Amino acid sequence: MDHPHHIGLWFNYENVNGLDFWNNSYAIAAAKKNQYGWIRTDSILYAGSAARRHQVGPPVVTGTAYPSPDARTPKGMLVYKARWTNWQNHTLLHEETTLFFTATVSERIIDRITTLYADTTVSFPDAKDGLLGLRVTKELQIPSNTPGEFVDDKGNVTKVAAGNTPDINGTYLTSKGRQGDSAWGTRGDWCMLYGKKGADTISIAIIDHPANPGYPTYWHARGYGLFAANPLGEKIFSNGAQKLGFKLEQGQSVTFRYRIVVAAGHKALSTDRIRLLADGFAGMK
Repeated sequence: MDHPHHIGLWFNYENVNGLDFWNNSYAIAAAKKNQYGWIRTDSILYAGSAARRHQVGPPVVTGTAYPSPDARTPKGMLVYKARWTNWQNHTLLHEETTLFFTATVSERIIDRITTLYADTTVSFPDAKDGLLGLRVTKELQIPSNTPGEFVDDKGNVTKVAAGNTPDINGTYLTSKGRQGDSAWGTRGDWCMLYGKKGADTISIAIIDHPANPGYPTYWHARGYGLFAANPLGEKIFSNGAQKLGFKLEQGQSVTFRYRIVVAAGHKALSTDRIRLLADGFAGMK
């Protein structure tokens, strides 16, 4: 794989007190590991029905409410604790994350609520690689005849092959109307990636929350299939016109909320449907 750190649906950042949590993987040489950070899962606090959890007690993560994209649909819930550490296992941040899972006939919805608690003063300098990301199947890549080279903040170069076979047909659309490669580095309430895979049109939408820092987020949305929301990289995406310089003092906390929607059908998710899902998500505390 061209980016071995692109695993699952991840939440991390390229520069946390100088440590790179985003790009850490088995591909990093042992001699350079001290420049990278680890997120270590400590415990699973709850896994089961969101409705049952609601019956037995309040949300585990402070400040979260139970989402209800459709009261008729089943919801699963996973709550865990983790620590963001350096290579010596010293903790920078404690993490508490709640994931809600909702299923309809044609949609799968994941609501992620993550609270970070600073164990020391923690700086998140404006950087390109963050914060919530996923990597998609090749069919949803944007067709390209030109290979790419991407450099992380440690100077590591990753080459991505060109892809323009008939099955590659993806494109982006943002809430501001940006399409295709022009979505990268722009802001929006939501962004959708969609394309044909077999007989279905697959849509993946990431929805930002108005209470998040840096709202509306910048979209780190690459044509080769990296789809990420990064609200902390203002200086990079604005070409230096703006700067966020996000920081937590010891004892402070911050909460990030995102909704991820995956849908399959004859057509892509409509903008009206995404707005409805976004409005419902905005009502979560």
